[in-house]
Amino acid sequence: MAKNLILVDTNILIDVFRGNKNTKKVLDAIEGNIAISVITAMELYRGCKTNKRKAELTEQLKAYKIIHLDSEISEKALQLFNQYTSANQDMYIADCLIAATNIIHKTKLFTHNKSDFNFMKSVVFYHP
Repeated sequence: MAKNLILVDTNILIDVFRGNKNTKKVLDAIEGNIAISVITAMELYRGCKTNKRKAELTEQLKAYKIIHLDSEISEKALQLFNQYTSANQDMYIADCLIAATNIIHKTKLFTHNKSDFNFMKSVVFYHP
């Protein structure tokens, strides 16, 4: 895995695909160091309403390193889920997997939804 990878969350790419110029500038500045979780890719495909949009997304995703799930990420995600889910706090499974990917691959996480992750002490954020 390359050093200094930035793991980009789904909401960042949605921002860029919707034409947010500020977010696009940040991605352009870290070009070549961008990774996404396979979970992010799946979430993006879920939002595609047509086969044409799916084909466009397939081309767009070629610009990013996709990190696939493995046993180490799965085990870390399960640990995070058990550690941080309680009667007072809930976690989305996708966020657990993205956080685990961030931790295992020692990336920095670029997200607009820090509140989904900031209670996990091991998650390191990217601050543009």
